[in-house]
Amino acid sequence: MMKPSVSASFYGPYVVMQKFQIIFHGNSIPKEKAYAVVIGAGVVAKAAARQLAMRHGREVVVIESAPTFGTRTRNSEVVHSGIYYPRNSLKALFCVRGRQLPYKYCKEHEIPHLRIGKLIVATGLSGIPKLNLLMTRGVENGVQGLKMMEGHEATTMEPELQCVKALSSPTSGGS
Repeated sequence: MMKPSVSASFYGPYVVMQKFQIIFHGNSIPKEKAYAVVIGAGVVAKAAARQLAMRHGREVVVIESAPTFGTRTRNSEVVHSGIYYPRNSLKALFCVRGRQLPYKYCKEHEIPHLRIGKLIVATGLSGIPKLNLLMTRGVENGVQGLKMMEGHEATTMEPELQCVKALSSPTSGGS
């Protein structure tokens, strides 16, 4: 029987396996024991695997088919404030509730991080109603610190920026 083709990376109490491929010969079936197998090594999958391993002391295997793991096309790795989603939607509630958690975790574990905020800009007059809608949604969802700015105010923060108006969201941005 051939050995599985596996590359593994160790993340504390769990293992991320990449390019997992098992070749079967005859009736022999390789057997591995783990409490849980998590498919995919995106940020949510790794967080779930970590919780299973840390809270329950269980062996967890994370299987990933991509050559690298971490950010996926659907994960921008930014902390969302909750301004884009309708009032009382699950996305809005989870963003507002969860936006402090990465910062808290980083602080507790002495992980360097930045709370950089974000500017959402209108490059023309037609974009201003969308900024107003985002401001309204943000206020309805309990997002703190939102500020509507004139274009010249935004350029003091980012000199290369060209816009007529901007919405400053200090609770959004990179972690």
